[in-house]
Amino acid sequence: MNEEQGNQVKALFNACVDLTPEQQLNYLKNSQVDETIKAKVLKLLNYSGDIGLALSRVVLDTAKDSLSMADLQPGIVIEHYQLNQKIGEGGQGEVWLAIRNDGEFSHQVAIKFIKITATEKELQRFQTERELLAILQHPNIATLIGGGQFEQRLYMVMEWIDGVNIFSYLEEKQLDLKATLLCFLQVCQAVSHAHAKGIIHRDIKPSNILVTAEGIVKLLDFGIAKAIDDEITQTQADVMMTFVYSTPEQISGEHVTTATDVYALGLVLYEMLTNCKAQFNTESPAAFVHEVTSQTPPKPSQVTLNKGSSRFPVRVLQGDLDNLVMKAIRKEPQRRYSNADSLINDINNYLQNKPLNASGDGALYRLQKLLKRNPLSGLLAFAVLGFMTLLPILMYQYNVRLKTERDFANEQALIANKTTAFLTTLFESVSPLGHAGEDISLQQVLDQGERQLSAGMVNQPRVEAALSSILAAIYHHLNNTPKAISYYQKAVDNLQNSNDLVALLEAQGQLALMYFRNKQLEQSEAAFAQADQTAAQIIGDRETVIHLTRKATVATERGQSEQAAAMLEEVFNELSDAQLKDVELMSRLYHVWGEAIKYSDKEKALAFAEKSRQLTEQQVGKVHPFYLKRVNSQAVRLMRLDRHEEARVVLDELLQISESLYSENHPEHAGYLSTLGTFLHDRGYFSEAETVYKQSLQIYQKTFGDDNFETARMINNLAYLYEDMGQYEKALPLYQRSIELRLQLDPDNTIRAATAQANLARLLAKLNQHHQSTKILNQVMPIFEEHNRNNLYNQIIQLANLTQEGQSKEQCHQASLKLDSIEPQLNQEPATGWRRLGATLWISQLLNTCHQDKLSNEWLQQAYELSKQIYLTDADGRIMIEKQLKEKSLQP
Repeated sequence: MNEEQGNQVKALFNACVDLTPEQQLNYLKNSQVDETIKAKVLKLLNYSGDIGLALSRVVLDTAKDSLSMADLQPGIVIEHYQLNQKIGEGGQGEVWLAIRNDGEFSHQVAIKFIKITATEKELQRFQTERELLAILQHPNIATLIGGGQFEQRLYMVMEWIDGVNIFSYLEEKQLDLKATLLCFLQVCQAVSHAHAKGIIHRDIKPSNILVTAEGIVKLLDFGIAKAIDDEITQTQADVMMTFVYSTPEQISGEHVTTATDVYALGLVLYEMLTNCKAQFNTESPAAFVHEVTSQTPPKPSQVTLNKGSSRFPVRVLQGDLDNLVMKAIRKEPQRRYSNADSLINDINNYLQNKPLNASGDGALYRLQKLLKRNPLSGLLAFAVLGFMTLLPILMYQYNVRLKTERDFANEQALIANKTTAFLTTLFESVSPLGHAGEDISLQQVLDQGERQLSAGMVNQPRVEAALSSILAAIYHHLNNTPKAISYYQKAVDNLQNSNDLVALLEAQGQLALMYFRNKQLEQSEAAFAQADQTAAQIIGDRETVIHLTRKATVATERGQSEQAAAMLEEVFNELSDAQLKDVELMSRLYHVWGEAIKYSDKEKALAFAEKSRQLTEQQVGKVHPFYLKRVNSQAVRLMRLDRHEEARVVLDELLQISESLYSENHPEHAGYLSTLGTFLHDRGYFSEAETVYKQSLQIYQKTFGDDNFETARMINNLAYLYEDMGQYEKALPLYQRSIELRLQLDPDNTIRAATAQANLARLLAKLNQHHQSTKILNQVMPIFEEHNRNNLYNQIIQLANLTQEGQSKEQCHQASLKLDSIEPQLNQEPATGWRRLGATLWISQLLNTCHQDKLSNEWLQQAYELSKQIYLTDADGRIMIEKQLKEKSLQP
């Protein structure tokens, strides 16, 4: 006899020893242990042969009843239900899928039969479940339809749930965090309904939670549920629940409450977030009991960190979700959420970025949540926390570098202390607790910071410079560029006479960049010139590399991509070993370099974008503005290479993180929506692209007004979309406005204006305004050549202007000759590129105007074949081409 059998004998003997012989007999009869165990217990109890014979007769009678009853078979009709197939079988009985088909209506149900050999306890459990389900009517609880008895078999008819257990569903659907929590909320709502009816489930586990294909959760198996006011306890000899999802009070045989279900819900959520069980000790029963009753599991984020991979990253789980789960699975019932409703409230708080009960009520925590909910302050918390982390590190670096200068070190300590005090006082002064719980506006936070900055800073220029840089960075992230300029200027002024050239260079570089963003180009150039002088004095420092990346960024955006790329290549070749290992520095360098070569070397630009993304994730994680910028860059690079499926995957991640980080009206989110719009446009989903473009444009206009580069870009994209949709009259004023803005905002950036002017020239040709189109092309094409841009598509515009609506045979002949020279170049373009598709389709139309019908049809057929590589069957662009084919009686 092994240890497990010995424990069973001991437990059964202890349960029987104080009972009368008749009670002992009944207890042994109803016990679920093996017959050999019963025999050993009988021997220990000194039963006579007569009592043993009586027990044998009871077993024999039960066996005879079972043998005389035919097995359930498919086709048997019970009331209106015909058994179809057995879908489950266990120690309690069988579950069958059945079909009701009585002429009135037809639907599937599940019929649960209890076994004929059921004990009194099993019969009681079956009856309890049937009674409870009768009063539990909830969309997330399997519905009881009816019940009865068939050939001495009790049964109940239940709603048929065509689904999988909740973990299989998570694995199959790869749900994001929000969808996962919403799925879990459905489980909580089912339990909440049961609690409201005075019922505790007591056996919540994944196998009792099914999810349909439509995402509807169904909670099953109320067989061991009990009424809240029932005073019975659950002893070790009567353990019905699954051990892995059992609670301390169930293991200890203590009174169960609604908090018991909360604990089980917490275990399920723990596993949903980490893909690991919170309770899993299998060394021995004693070790498992100790784990459940006394040992607190590690936090979900810690499990994820140790495991190395999980459904969600460590940064997502740290903080609120850790606190929420750990509160639900506290060992002491009184310290958990009291019921399912309390747990539901905290999950909703998390989803709405509100403070959690599980996370306490500290002023800093509640203020962070307030700022998270503020539409334009999502980046404030990142900026402030980033500086809180960064400044002490910088202070330490300063002290190491200049440790021999005692006065300087003392000043650094003063800056660190003042910075900490500044940020702490800034948060505390606008705490909701200090404002009677009233909402605090972002402006109140910043106004308080300005008042602090102006107070107590006499004769402390370096302290004022450090704090000015903090406020400047915050205003920069909030897109208030004029304010950012004023504070960076203060920082520069206060650092002019200091020995800290690194801090001065950073402030000067940021000031130059802000001037550029504010369209003050002369001031930007002057600030960069001053920064160059400072950089010349500290050659080799990482800040000089960052300074050059700022200059390269501006050069690229001003159409000087070649110069920017050459500058960055030179910088890269001169990096030290330490700088090559500097994750933040290399991430920035690869990102800016990739932007500079995005037209000249698309493959290399993509490689740089991928490297930058990987390094940025290593530096700050995924839920961070810097990471989003890198992901967006990678998505755009993939789209430029017509790698649509890969781009879609990257875009999905981009938008998922953006939605969790920003409000829906944040300009950064608008930028990522714009990328999605471009993807949809390229793939031929014109109607969807129009909606996204308009949404993005509206956010830009509301935030910045019309006088902004992003607004100009979005207007151009929307115009291009209308052109592709054949709505030329809508496109014309938008192209004109985009060009006007580009020339107004940066008149020296000739290539930026030229790309929009080329679009206008193409549209004018389609509107048969060939003279104006030709005039614009004559200005644009030399600029394209100067910047090494492909003039192929501009040559096709020239081809269109040559045809002149087919009015002259000679012009059509000249156009035909030009087409012969263009066609080989066009065939070299990627077959999956939308530009080649658009050009091919247009050439077909031009040939049609010159009455070359056969050749026109060939080009149209070619356009259709190209469209199949780019557009899916339901795409607007594909449907438009198919319509043209049908109009010409051609087969798609």
